[in-house]
Formats: sequence, C-alpha cells, structure tokens
Amino acid sequence: MSASASQRVRQLAGYPAELVTVELAATQDDAARQSDTIELYSVAHLDEIVDATALLRATPGVEPPYWALVWIGAQAIARRLAADPPHGRVLDLGCGLGLTGLVAARTADEVVFADYAPDALEFVRASIEHYALDNIEVRLCDFTRDDCDGPFDWILAADIVYDPDSYEPLVAFLDRHLAVHGTLLLTETLRADARNVIKALGERGFADDKEALWITEDGKPERTWLHTMRRG
Repeated sequence: MSASASQRVRQLAGYPAELVTVELAATQDDAARQSDTIELYSVAHLDEIVDATALLRATPGVEPPYWALVWIGAQAIARRLAADPPHGRVLDLGCGLGLTGLVAARTADEVVFADYAPDALEFVRASIEHYALDNIEVRLCDFTRDDCDGPFDWILAADIVYDPDSYEPLVAFLDRHLAVHGTLLLTETLRADARNVIKALGERGFADDKEALWITEDGKPERTWLHTMRRG
C-alpha cells in the first residue's frame, strides 16, 4: 500500500516521523523474483536526534529511544513470518515499531502489540491506521511485572534479551503466555548472551531449533540467531 505525502511525514510522540519501507525478501534473488515489503512509521533523522558520541562515552542521563530502531532481529522474524504465515492469536512482545506484528497481522486472527514504551506504541498505532487494521490490540506492558491476557499461539520476541535482571521474569512470562502447542520466535544478536534464557526455557520443557540468519545493515551483512521454540 502506498501513502500520500501528508501521510509520510508527521509528528508522533514529539518526534519527527516518516513512513519507511522494509524489504522482507530473504535474499536478493528472492527480491528479484517477487517484491514483498511492509511499511511502518519510524523516527525520521534518528542519527540527528541520538548523540552517538555520548552513548559511546556512556554519558549519564543519555537514554536513546531504542524502540525507534528496526533491529535486525525484528527483520529476521518478519522474514520468517512472510515465508511461514502465522494464524491464531499473536503477541508481538517488546514490539518497538511493530514490524513483526504488522507482518503477522496479514494472516493472524488477532495481534497484540505490547511494549513498555508509550512513545513506541504511538508509532505502532500510526502504522496500524495506515493499513486500516482491525484485528489489533495495542497494550502498554512491561513483561517483568505485567500479564497480557494469554495464551497466544505465537509469541514474537525480537531482540528483547539484553538485560540480565529481566531474564528470569521474561522466561516466566513466556512460559505463562504461550499456548500448549504454540510457537515462540526469539532472536538474539551481540547485545547480550541469551544462553541463560534458552537454557531456562529448556528446563521448562521448550525444545529449541536454532539457526543463523544474515541481515544487511548499513551495507554490511550482520548475523542474528533465530530460535524457534516449542514445548517438547
């Protein structure tokens, strides 16, 4: 779906926002054969808003809008869903800009977008409005202390394993909210070591099918690990 110029540039949550296109084809050959894309609202000129030098110095008080990035883990899960469309109830946990949930909404009966950042959810609502989706719920949710009306047939967890203090409540949340025969798609990159989370899920009966996927970012291939997990 294309957007008019007025739809493409706007203010959301105090940020300049623009409608961007994300390519879902897994390889360049796939893209040449068939173009599959999704549009969503993102923060415009993010590099001008976030002081990268201050981040590298770990300057106190500097907190970038991490939710405003289209993480490679989200791109990996989005590509998987484009090739293997989900059905039933889907939870996009820590949804950020909502890429994976928007792809899931093409085929799922219901998609719940959940994030602890209200600003992120305002961007998600704009993307939902752009596509006129009606099988959607947007929910403010911190998985370390909140519940989200499970169970879900699919839980999408793109790059949310990064804070060791959250690992135990995250595992408990995923165990509570995934349906008995449900599927969890979880990605990890260099942000953190997710072995403890994967091990803890295994101790709760989850079987793991792990694969490496490569996503092009800033002109370079970057690896992310995609874990497809189901109860054994």
